Amino acid sequence: MTNSNEMAVGSRESLKFVEAALGAQKGLKILEVGPGSGELASALQQMRHGILVVEPSAGFAEVCQCRGLDTLVEPWPTKLPSRDFDAVLFVRSLHHIGDLSAAISAAHEVLRAGGILILDDFDFKNVPANTRVWFFRCLKRLEKRGFKFSSESFPGQLLATDNEFGCWTRSHDHIHEYELMEQEIAAQFEVLHVAEVAYFYRYIESGLAGLRDGKRIEIGLEILRGEQDAVSSNKIKWLGRRLVAQKALA
Repeated sequence: MTNSNEMAVGSRESLKFVEAALGAQKGLKILEVGPGSGELASALQQMRHGILVVEPSAGFAEVCQCRGLDTLVEPWPTKLPSRDFDAVLFVRSLHHIGDLSAAISAAHEVLRAGGILILDDFDFKNVPANTRVWFFRCLKRLEKRGFKFSSESFPGQLLATDNEFGCWTRSHDHIHEYELMEQEIAAQFEVLHVAEVAYFYRYIESGLAGLRDGKRIEIGLEILRGEQDAVSSNKIKWLGRRLVAQKALA
């Protein structure tokens, strides 16, 4: 069984959120859309939930299958025979799906009455300048300590440019804004819970290059705590957004 302390910090934090949203029930039927490597879905499966993942990337889908996950290699939305899922998860995936309304409608269709949609995402549009500056300074401090970021990662791109604001905009101009995602969900579901949370640490943890997993987790936790402290002292604003919504009971 996966030890949660060995999970990526981002996956660990998402797991806490999903567990709280699901409550104490076990043996639930859960669909995750866009699970990436499947770390979260695998942890939920080991908790004795029934998991189906739908992943459009053949490479990620193969990783999910190697984890023992029931995996469909399909873009979302796709037709599923089942209409009785207890929960549908979109963890940092919904913003990538082109037809947002269709994606949410398909989630609504496969949920049982009273089932829940769980969203873990971020609000890139409403990030104040001082918050972006804080993040860039975090990256520069890590760079001075000798840490490196992959050139394809968002931190790597930021460190390679002399126009941080332009890079921020270009890196996010192809994805859905959080406000639009929330509006589309509210049009089809009853929104039960919305929260603002840390998120910058996820960019750093996933972007670090050449580190063993233990060190990557250590740095992820360091940045998460620093981010939480900076928000608590009113230096920056939260980037992450979480939402739980319920399909009507009848």
